[in-house]
Amino acid sequence: MKECKHCKKELTYKQKVYCSRECQYNDSKGEKVKRIECVCLFCDKKYLETEYRLSINKGKYCSRKCKDNHQKEIYLGSNNPSFGRNISSEELIYRSDFMKNLWKSDDFKNKVKEGYKKFINEKGYYPGQDEKSINKRKETIILKYGVPHNWCGIYGKRDCDLTCIKLYGKTSLEISNNFFRNTQPELLFEDILKNLNFDYSKQLRIHSNSFYKIYDFYLPKYNILIEVDGDYWHGNPTKFKVLNEQQMRIKINDEIKNKLAIEHGHQLIRFWEYDIKNNKNIIEDKLKELK
Repeated sequence: MKECKHCKKELTYKQKVYCSRECQYNDSKGEKVKRIECVCLFCDKKYLETEYRLSINKGKYCSRKCKDNHQKEIYLGSNNPSFGRNISSEELIYRSDFMKNLWKSDDFKNKVKEGYKKFINEKGYYPGQDEKSINKRKETIILKYGVPHNWCGIYGKRDCDLTCIKLYGKTSLEISNNFFRNTQPELLFEDILKNLNFDYSKQLRIHSNSFYKIYDFYLPKYNILIEVDGDYWHGNPTKFKVLNEQQMRIKINDEIKNKLAIEHGHQLIRFWEYDIKNNKNIIEDKLKELK
């Protein structure tokens, strides 16, 4: 965590040394440039600004946050300086190269990851997955195309499903299943299901408003979903006391899958890779209890 050099306040992503121009001004050791008292265009707060910045039409706000919030209000539609502007091929190349170089920086990557973690911990969901954002996407699609997007409709009856069947004779799920490679623990668990004569299906998708999750096995007779968790990737607590970054991301995804299964009225059971390989009898006994 980076702190302001002057007041020790936590810095935001765009702030590098100081949290405000006031802190930068107060912390400067050289001769201080004369400043003029101004009033922020957004919050009406009084602040000090240099005569030079005012002369070049800058320094109209007391902070970057006020500037961003004000522009969100006034730069809408045709009022936006970029509205209807054609972007040259040179600018597109420049933007692409700029972002590629930015993502090469480990410091930038870590800031983005920390931002995601902080957001998820505070809100309890991924950015853009709140009800307001989901409804906004729906309204935008209706406004743009005249009809709501139907990816979230009943699987098999959506327009995209019917088109896929018409073109290829299969649903998208049947096609995509050909590209899934079962892991060794999944293959071992499938053998157990076969030996116990369970009726099951693999790679079941459950859709939410704007995303879907895939579950390893589904027992339709008992309405039970089964996940086979690899010891490393899912961070088996008997082997990993501290989870790394990748394991933490998968843990968050597992919690989302748990919640989604409950919301759709399914029971979800998880089995560890270690137990499937070393405690086959215990796994079989648990499955027999379902019958």
